[in-house]
Amino acid sequence: MSNVHEPRTLPVTGREMPVDPPSGAVPKHIPVDPGPVRMPAARYLQTLGEAVAADSVAAVATRDDVVRVADRQGVSVVVAAQAVLEDTCTWPAVSRFRLLNYLKAGLADVSVAAHNGWPTDPLRPSEQDLHILTLQPETGRLLASAMLRRPAVGAAPRMADRDRPLLLVEQTFGIGVYECIPEVSALRLDEVAEVKRLVRDQDLHGIAGLRVALETTMAACLAPLYAWDRSVQAWLGDLEPDVVGRMLSFLHARVHLVNAQPSPAPAGADALYLSQHFSARRARPFALLSAEAGPMHRRCAQVGAALALPNDRAARALAALAASPAAQRESR
Repeated sequence: MSNVHEPRTLPVTGREMPVDPPSGAVPKHIPVDPGPVRMPAARYLQTLGEAVAADSVAAVATRDDVVRVADRQGVSVVVAAQAVLEDTCTWPAVSRFRLLNYLKAGLADVSVAAHNGWPTDPLRPSEQDLHILTLQPETGRLLASAMLRRPAVGAAPRMADRDRPLLLVEQTFGIGVYECIPEVSALRLDEVAEVKRLVRDQDLHGIAGLRVALETTMAACLAPLYAWDRSVQAWLGDLEPDVVGRMLSFLHARVHLVNAQPSPAPAGADALYLSQHFSARRARPFALLSAEAGPMHRRCAQVGAALALPNDRAARALAALAASPAAQRESR
């Protein structure tokens, strides 16, 4: 992809992001009202929408300590560490955006959110988090976001070990969910990372929505080029095969899908926040292996060239890529 920077370690507030996060780090809490507010759902959604409409993340895009992934046709993609979002006071805007668009997509329950008066996504941030932010550069309006999370571990237990910290996806699907993928099960915990919270503005439609979705998904797929270093061997998470799964297939990502469903009583913030999403039982755990990323990188370069065109020409170029027999062979 022509606008991807050379691989490098992402600097964070004047220092290099460590390969192994410091032990004993305590995640910061998102401020959430301690008691239920019981605001009517319609009023709550309106208030949250007004707050998101007034937000801007332009302060992040101007920083020197972010990675600029793409800037095409009025859509920019940057990768920023949690520390950058805290320093620029833009973390609440990112978290509000996630919550609003999960609610609009029907993946989170608006009645639960309104009852608890959530001002933001209730997932607690971690100092190790990186954020993919897709935005309008001239206004700072957020168009999509995703989160890259690396486990905060000192020693490096193996994924096959049961006595280790749980990943977010394991809180929902169970700790043994990746045992059926030997390449993942054999890795150390510091060799995996999670792709979570991929969501776009639900009011975007047509080629505008597709452009934003592709730019954000490609940034997540190309994460090893700019996130931490090349030690991450597997990217894990959950997806709906007919939604994000189709996008990854178009990008020739070799997705290892696990035929597992959420645990009967899943724990963690995701289980509460996205209860409506997981209760539909369409989500499945997945893994992307860094060693298999060659076809995906080549495809992302082709898609990036198409997205550099104006909307009408970009739509035709993307359709031609989807119909290409050679491209379809490589995806297999």
